Amino acid sequence: QRIVTTIVENLEKVEHRKPMLSQQKITTEKEIVDFVNKYNNDILIQEKLDGITIVVAYENGRMVEAVSRGDGYIGENLFHNVKHFANLPKVIPFKNRLELRAEAVLPFADFEKINVDGKYSNPRNLVSGSLRQLDSSNVAGKGFKAIVFDLVYAEGKKFNYDEERLEFLKEQGFEVVTTKIFSNSKLNS
Repeated sequence: QRIVTTIVENLEKVEHRKPMLSQQKITTEKEIVDFVNKYNNDILIQEKLDGITIVVAYENGRMVEAVSRGDGYIGENLFHNVKHFANLPKVIPFKNRLELRAEAVLPFADFEKINVDGKYSNPRNLVSGSLRQLDSSNVAGKGFKAIVFDLVYAEGKKFNYDEERLEFLKEQGFEVVTTKIFSNSKLNS
């Protein structure tokens, strides 16, 4: 298999279609109960992945853009690196504009293969530094993955529930974060 890498001159700034705002931090049992009780319906619970959040866009069924979180409003174009993630489809069945959020991660087994000299303290730091490199050979073939956790936009599609959005993403060939549905009624009983 031939891996073609790309070298860019700089990381272009890109404005997010939908801002990526910070989540509310909850640290106590009372805060969890209060949060859950604000909603009358079921709550979607996802694993928290320790990586770098990226927004990936597709048009005409082809990956066209990958942008870092940045400050939540403007990120950096990382497409030259993200296109080398083996688990991220280059082509999908959906032909309209699609934008998703994913966590860029490096499985620990792949991290250990790369970090034989102990240069990196953890996989997250290696992912962060590698994705910002101008030469994509730092990412190509190294085991980096994108685990999708949210659908930002699917032109022409309407969904009633978050589960439907995630199922749609699975149907497009994306690896989606482990998700569970928590019934609010369990907490109140």
